[in-house]
Amino acid sequence: MNVRSVNMSLLTCTLFAIFATGCATPDYKAELTTYERVQTKRSDEKAEKYKALGAIATGASDATKQVALQAWQAVAMADSLGSGQKQYEPMPTAPETAFDKTLRAISIIAPVASSITGNVMAYKLGTNSG
Repeated sequence: MNVRSVNMSLLTCTLFAIFATGCATPDYKAELTTYERVQTKRSDEKAEKYKALGAIATGASDATKQVALQAWQAVAMADSLGSGQKQYEPMPTAPETAFDKTLRAISIIAPVASSITGNVMAYKLGTNSG
């Protein structure tokens, strides 16, 4: 068994681990599906509320249409202000993968390494301004 075959098997195992951890977990998929259903129901609820308000004004007298319009505006204002209703839950976030963690670590290490390398090279070339 030579070094090359050991390195290749190590690389293969590493790539497999990265791809395996990069997939969404079943819990996240279920959470996302539930979130989608809840938001769809809330959207349907609002649409039905406005349809009901619109149905009141259909075939009504002018005074009734005016009251229905005011009710529509009041409901729209209450919806836009929240009217004390529970705020919507934010969309569930995906679990952090090994790639995300690696990218975050590189984003911290790379600028520091670049700065150190630049300072060392400036010192060796005698171009430092100090």
